[in-house]
Amino acid sequence: MSLEKCIRQASKELDIPYEVCHKAYMSAWKFIHDKAQEHKLSVETPIDEFKSYRLNFNVRGIGKFYITEEDFKRKNKRYLTIQKLKKEKNDKDNKDD
Repeated sequence: MSLEKCIRQASKELDIPYEVCHKAYMSAWKFIHDKAQEHKLSVETPIDEFKSYRLNFNVRGIGKFYITEEDFKRKNKRYLTIQKLKKEKNDKDNKDD
């Protein structure tokens, strides 16, 4: 089910306007986004520092969202690989010119 359908269904079931339902749903995601951004995580963030952050959120009616140390390491590795590939492609493109 799409996000819009979920919000419309919740709006009907709770008998509240769609706009109010949408705003409430999006505010939960904005809160999570803002809290995660406060930590300024980057590929240089040491694991000990990562472990000290509170990066799990329990959204009532949806469930718990979190990132594990393994997820963090995997995403960092993926990010570094993508950056390396982009640099190699850019270097190759500049060399061909």
